Amino acid sequence: MPVTNLEKGKLFVFDRDKIQAAYRPPAPKKQKHKYSTSIALELECIGSDRIPGPGQALVDKIIGISPDGVLECKRMQGFRDYTYANSVGSRGIHIVYILSSGNLYFVSSPLSWKKIDQYYCRIKDGQIVRMNIHQVLAWLKNHWA
Repeated sequence: MPVTNLEKGKLFVFDRDKIQAAYRPPAPKKQKHKYSTSIALELECIGSDRIPGPGQALVDKIIGISPDGVLECKRMQGFRDYTYANSVGSRGIHIVYILSSGNLYFVSSPLSWKKIDQYYCRIKDGQIVRMNIHQVLAWLKNHWA
């Protein structure tokens, strides 16, 4: 509905909707959402799954770098699966860890009684990407600086 205004003898007709539209702040642009993908990493425990030791299956989430230049980690809790365990629990116990994108992880996965696969990784496009320590430090510098 138009509104009239009398100013210095002239009649002005204002359209209230047009004025409000002209002075209304623009609508915020829709931002692209970065969806976090998560994957399950399953590790087999070899030896005792409860007693910490050098051959224990574990995943640490890297949470930063200390002022001394040492990586700060937080031990992740996994879900234990005893479905395929032997009677004494020395083989067949699996631990499932949920890893999400946007984080770095240190993984220690026993392959046998004497061999352990240790590596750094991150999740990219739903896949595990292995990294060496130099790549980890560069990633931390670019993403957390």
